[in-house]
Amino acid sequence: YHHLPFGFTSLMLLYCNRDRSRIVFQSYGSVYFKAKLLLLGALVAMLTAGFQAVTDYMPEYAPSVPHNHGMQALGGIVTFAVIFRTNLGWQRYWEAITQLHFMYSKWADAYAQFACFAGITVVQALRQGSPDSADRIDRVSQMSETLMHEFILLSAMAADRLVHGDCPRMEYRLERGDPWNMRLCKRETLRDMDLITGLRNMPRLIEVDSQTNTELDWKATYAVTKVPTEERFQMLTLCADRSNMVMNWLLWNLTLISNDLVVAAPIQSRMFQELSNGMLGFSNVLKIADIPFPFPYAQLLMILLSAWTAFVPLFMMQFTQSFIIGPLISFLVVTCIWALNDLAVELENPFGHDANDIGLGDFHARFMSVIQDSASCCKNMLDEARQTYEEEVKLLNAEWEAAAKPPDSPPAPRRLLSPNPTESAMKRPSPNGLSKPLRPVPSIAAD
Repeated sequence: YHHLPFGFTSLMLLYCNRDRSRIVFQSYGSVYFKAKLLLLGALVAMLTAGFQAVTDYMPEYAPSVPHNHGMQALGGIVTFAVIFRTNLGWQRYWEAITQLHFMYSKWADAYAQFACFAGITVVQALRQGSPDSADRIDRVSQMSETLMHEFILLSAMAADRLVHGDCPRMEYRLERGDPWNMRLCKRETLRDMDLITGLRNMPRLIEVDSQTNTELDWKATYAVTKVPTEERFQMLTLCADRSNMVMNWLLWNLTLISNDLVVAAPIQSRMFQELSNGMLGFSNVLKIADIPFPFPYAQLLMILLSAWTAFVPLFMMQFTQSFIIGPLISFLVVTCIWALNDLAVELENPFGHDANDIGLGDFHARFMSVIQDSASCCKNMLDEARQTYEEEVKLLNAEWEAAAKPPDSPPAPRRLLSPNPTESAMKRPSPNGLSKPLRPVPSIAAD
């Protein structure tokens, strides 16, 4: 636990399934090595030993159990119910992982497509050299930077919404020690009680240039490439769905720049489709964060487990008739069944701050790296295209200079055309006395 990266308070615990001894004796992240569970097992073991002592030394007071059919039936029902709940909890956990990967992969695809479309637009504008090429390149470059910031902000808002889902909010109430009447409520009631758990508080946003660790406490901290303006920050604070708000900004900017892109409209629609698919994945993950495991099933299982645990010492004493085997088996059986139930409880709510919860901060940091890599790759390709065009300009300057030079006259001083991308288009003389403009190399924004 102490070797986890600094700043992460919620990481999915990784392990090697071949290291059997390390797995058995690992306490952090375990559902078995918990103080309350071990105390319950010890109490049941002591009761078993007590019943055995009464049977051996005071047989007239010893309880008699003619047949254990009732305990077998109750044990079978409890075992089936616990295993069934564990299976359902695993399905919720795996569905959350699947949809989370789907969401981030679609958003990464959408930005990668836009980065490629923007790069092709800039390259063609360089070669065309039309009067509005420089303005088009500036607009596309600035929009590329803006969209990179907004995609990363979208990831931060989505991760923060999942951390503050309805199920994690109820867990947070238990951790804070809220009153009994606050630990069970209807969903519409919880919607109007945001001040208690701080759902409407904006997360801390730190502006960084590269991937950093993300601290996930109840008021999480997320690394972004650019903090929103004060006006937009206020809009995010007051709106009901921050992820949808950022998505609206993304769609607006994509639509705004669509006319400047040289890619056909049907091809550009793939960006919008991938964004929509990513939001679908987010909605599927959100239902797991907001909708709990059915309360009637959880209540009935707790009643069955409590009743079954109360009868374990008596029936284990009748079955073993031993001071050593009886308490030992009672301890193992009770702790294992309750540990399976605790395992199901952890799997049902995969978003939170436990060791086995899904590390949303890590997902956000990885997504941020993917977006920055896509932007950097596009920038490198544009730099190569710009360098190639500058070399073509120099070669063309030399050819026109040689063609325009008189055959038997001393060379006159002439101003050569500069490949500087910030200069405007210049005219050069041609051998027939006409002038031909050389298209400029518009500037490319650093980002």
